[in-house]
Amino acid sequence: MAIFIEGMTCHFCGQPMRRDSDRISFSPFVVSQLDPLWVFSDGSFHAECVRGHPLGNQAVGVEKAVGFKQL
Repeated sequence: MAIFIEGMTCHFCGQPMRRDSDRISFSPFVVSQLDPLWVFSDGSFHAECVRGHPLGNQAVGVEKAVGFKQL
């Protein structure tokens, strides 16, 4: 599971994330850096940013197959 530290920034929007914010953390579920879903692997993001990303739904679907956790 990705490490979350309060105040760290979301990779997509650059805004800080808070402990009480709606966020999604992904396990390291992608092996190849060439995979377009690599950007999600082992990361924490605002849930809204993941939902708004063109590959967000696909990333969530793949992650669910291997162990998804929404905090």
